[in-house]
Amino acid sequence: MIGYRRVRCREFNLEELQLRFKHADILMICNDKVIIIEETSRAKIDDVVKVEETIKRFEDEELSSILRLNSKYSSIYGIIHSKGGVDDITYRTTIFKSKAIKKSIHVVNCDDSLRSKISEILGTQHS
Repeated sequence: MIGYRRVRCREFNLEELQLRFKHADILMICNDKVIIIEETSRAKIDDVVKVEETIKRFEDEELSSILRLNSKYSSIYGIIHSKGGVDDITYRTTIFKSKAIKKSIHVVNCDDSLRSKISEILGTQHS
């Protein structure tokens, strides 16, 4: 269990589950929000697909039942944590997929940006 300024989060390493579908690396449950994170050295379109697929499988209750979780949460977010940056095509694909599935998918480049984006999603940032 990890915390973000008074918000307790449960973190699941999806790589350990040996799932039979494309999936992101980490799923976090923080109060009523789900955050799905794909860790990568350089963002590629396949990383966007992994986040999208994980979101869909969670909403369809396939992934939530594997993790023994309630699938009803107020919001689901995706984050691609790319330490090596992102090219224009991948960035545009992220925007397109985000609109197509009506979920926010973000790309961040460093650990500080990742922490900041999670804090922003959870509403725990100082103004």
